[in-house]
Amino acid sequence: MKAHQRLIREDRARSNPRPVVPLEGCYVEQIDRATASTIILEYEWLRSVPANATAFYGLRSADGELIGASVFGPTPGTNSQNVCGEENREITIGLVRGACVHYVHQHAPSYFTAAAVRQAARDHGWRVFVAYQDERAGECGTIYQACNWIYIGAGTGRGGSNYRTLYVKPDGSTFSSRNMRRLYQRTGTSWDHYEALGWSKTREPDKGKYVWLEGSKTEKRRLRKKLRYPALPYPKRD
Repeated sequence: MKAHQRLIREDRARSNPRPVVPLEGCYVEQIDRATASTIILEYEWLRSVPANATAFYGLRSADGELIGASVFGPTPGTNSQNVCGEENREITIGLVRGACVHYVHQHAPSYFTAAAVRQAARDHGWRVFVAYQDERAGECGTIYQACNWIYIGAGTGRGGSNYRTLYVKPDGSTFSSRNMRRLYQRTGTSWDHYEALGWSKTREPDKGKYVWLEGSKTEKRRLRKKLRYPALPYPKRD
């Protein structure tokens, strides 16, 4: 199964063929949300930029064309934010979106990921980076594997379950288990109430998680000792 982004790039290559942009001379810089969205909304699986995203970086060709975008923001869920312990929560961030255009050099995504993380660490002081691999999008984390990130598996913090429950409204939108608990507390209701209104439950594969530790050798050793989950073998594409 091919990853969603690869399928999109192949489709764009057929409909809008472009010469490959050489990697030589490419550079990374901070950009704004609107600029990042021009890449993310077209190429990324989720086709959205989180409202709580805090930093945006672009990959530009030697002549200044935007050919990639990365988005950093809080990780979804306490367990991910505390992946190296509560004491390192403030220096932990998620690489929550990332994509490149269809005519980049084949090594551009891994180059860009590594460079954007380094720049984000310098700009914001972050040292622990968490990224996700979504089985629904056909992903196995190829870019993170190429950059030597640590794979800690799916379902971390939920007793090892590789699936999560979603609550589906009649209009098709979904609530996570955490958001449903908040809804119960706020309204004083229970699942029976929403089921009677036509809501339903579904299960989907949980996202695999990758971790990168940035900083000096001493910093990396310290953070590696604090990592709450063991490193696991990289998943392979079916």
